[in-house]
Amino acid sequence: MTVVAGGSGDAATSSSTDSSFYLQYFFPPCSVGETGRVGSPGRREVGHGALAERALAPVVPTQEEFPYTVRVESTITESNGSSSMASVCGGCLSMMDAGVPIKAVVAGVAMGLILEQKDESGSASNPARFQILTDILGSEDALGDMDFKVAGDEDRVTAFQMDVKVDGITPEIISAALSAARDARRTVLSAMALCSPPPREALGPHSPRIELVRVPTEKLGQIIGPGGKTIRGIRDASGCESVNVLPDSESLDGTALVELCDIAPEAVASAKAMVLAIAIDPLPGSQFPGSRVNSVERFGLIVEFVPGRSGLAHVSELPFSKSDPDSYSVGDKVDVVLLEGENGRYKLSLRAFPGSGGGDDEGERRGGSGRGGGRRDRDSGGSSWAESSPSSGSFSSSRSNFRDNDAPPPPPRAPLQPVEEGAVFRGATVRGVQPFGVFADLGGGRSGMVHVSELREPRPSDPNDRYSRGDKVDVVVLSAENGRISLSEKRVEEGGAGKAVSGDGDFDDDDYDDDDDDAPRTPRQLAEETSKRLGLEDDDEEDDFDESDFA
Repeated sequence: MTVVAGGSGDAATSSSTDSSFYLQYFFPPCSVGETGRVGSPGRREVGHGALAERALAPVVPTQEEFPYTVRVESTITESNGSSSMASVCGGCLSMMDAGVPIKAVVAGVAMGLILEQKDESGSASNPARFQILTDILGSEDALGDMDFKVAGDEDRVTAFQMDVKVDGITPEIISAALSAARDARRTVLSAMALCSPPPREALGPHSPRIELVRVPTEKLGQIIGPGGKTIRGIRDASGCESVNVLPDSESLDGTALVELCDIAPEAVASAKAMVLAIAIDPLPGSQFPGSRVNSVERFGLIVEFVPGRSGLAHVSELPFSKSDPDSYSVGDKVDVVLLEGENGRYKLSLRAFPGSGGGDDEGERRGGSGRGGGRRDRDSGGSSWAESSPSSGSFSSSRSNFRDNDAPPPPPRAPLQPVEEGAVFRGATVRGVQPFGVFADLGGGRSGMVHVSELREPRPSDPNDRYSRGDKVDVVVLSAENGRISLSEKRVEEGGAGKAVSGDGDFDDDDYDDDDDDAPRTPRQLAEETSKRLGLEDDDEEDDFDESDFA
């Protein structure tokens, strides 16, 4: 007996093209000591194979319970009895050994009949006198009056088939045959229970791992992403060979199925976690190793912890040993923990991830005494946290955890240069790309934001598809109030008037300092006000992040 477990797309059967289980039955002439040509299945093979398949089908799990196509191959090597019932017993054992979670153990047995006497017509002269035979041999089948095959578990019948050589069978004969068949099946099942090895609790090591994940139908668009970008990202990030939304899987309860398939269980588990993270809001404390850095800003990192879902790791949540955002690059892989998440805005932490070196001591996190912990002043020019001593596991006493008091003070910041509304900046440098817009460096310590509604036409569905850090863009100033600069790219092409200025400078994080009560408005506030003033509808703002949302 051979069991082959494949994907749902491999489904086929002799009786139905949409079944996920089928049995192939081979009866070569050598099994009965004959010679003959081996070719296409004959009448015997088709009939006996269909009977064995029907007997096993009721105990095979459903497609949702076990998303595999199961093919059982039964090759008869010797026959002196019912080879179809032998296929039932062997097929059940083979599926148990393969790790298929069958609903019940089934067996089959062939029952025979001998009547006391028959008249010239073949009818029993005294049908009340008969003898039921159990597990008939070939000779008993040839010389007897009935071949009654019965398959099932201890108490229930899953399939039966009868051949008779007399005109009729009485209810008493049927009742006696079924009762004897039940006793025989119980004996066979007891012998099957003693077989070695015991049934596998899981699939074999060479079987593909397939798992179905039920998700809300309204989340399918986010799981697939624009042009399949997100679902491809799940495949690439997890290493899972196949991640597909099953067609026609939508149910009346508003859910659909996503199929995950790979030979490695870890890859399937990783892909499942990513799908669920999109379909269901992750809980605080969830860990996401190997997340991608999408943007580096002075106030922190924008990290895509699952494909299509990003959050902010503030500078205060970076590891002590690598607390400067400039030490990270776009595309870096980092391990993060979800701290908070609400309305599509997520606060992440690299420091809280186990093994990051962030530490759990409150003194380290809040600047208490003992280990010299505390948040480093980003503008002070001080040194980073001292490295831990390998021998003691504490901070090295040979280094100061603070800036040397004898070190020269950092140079003062250059004041921001004012800008005028209508000024055109040629070759401004893109410093950050988010779903809600593009941050552009104008030079002279000035930076502004181009909202998605102000990008040049045709406007991309995702700014990341067109723009990258370091790109050059031509922009015009729409407004400059309280240090917040609103820019437009499309209005330059439309002939926006103004003085052309070349862009060269740095993105300044003073605009995002959450310690300043008089801080100017966030980019999101600026975008909303600009859109309202210009009469624009903002229907594309999604997962918009700025520091104040996570302060």
